[in-house]
Amino acid sequence: MKRWSVAFVSALLGVGMPVSAQAQGISFGATVGLNRATIASEELEEGSDLSARYGLLIGGFMEVATGNRFAIRPELLFVQKGVEFEEGDDTGALKFSYIEVPVLARFALDVRGASAVTPVLFAGPAIGFRVDAELESTDDDTGDVSDIYKSTDFGLVLGGGLEVSSLSFDLRYEIGLMKLDDAEDIAELSNRGLSLTVGYTLPFGM
Repeated sequence: MKRWSVAFVSALLGVGMPVSAQAQGISFGATVGLNRATIASEELEEGSDLSARYGLLIGGFMEVATGNRFAIRPELLFVQKGVEFEEGDDTGALKFSYIEVPVLARFALDVRGASAVTPVLFAGPAIGFRVDAELESTDDDTGDVSDIYKSTDFGLVLGGGLEVSSLSFDLRYEIGLMKLDDAEDIAELSNRGLSLTVGYTLPFGM
């Protein structure tokens, strides 16, 4: 019992560090980046010229390291998504904003001779809660379209990056796994996004 108590207290006193440098513990950080968003839709692509919408990705994370090379990272993010389009004389953009919660498993690769820079691979699910949905168009169909599109989305995040001390540089791709709407008279849409982010792990933890 005494040995267990000592081990438990020692774990609580552990200082959080990036996954590449920490045996176990909890750390916190912030991340910001650029999201290149688009929409997957065969119906729209047949009659429209679609292009990416660039938006902001910003938020924070908690990283739970379970070993020298593995960690679980829940994140809380604000992400701008959508797509820009051109159809005949009509041009515009479909804009979505989400509060998103990815839960990522991060695995640090063991690269000999490059201890200062650690490559990392990650993957995991993400649930998004839509904040707003807006259609901008040179036609008359402009304004809030929140009643057309679902309030939640679910996707899969895949990516990799580099950790350098307290900084992390990630490239991630998100695949939306749900239809954004239930209506039968409009095109079926799902989110896609490619993001480049920079994260900073705070110099304290648990």
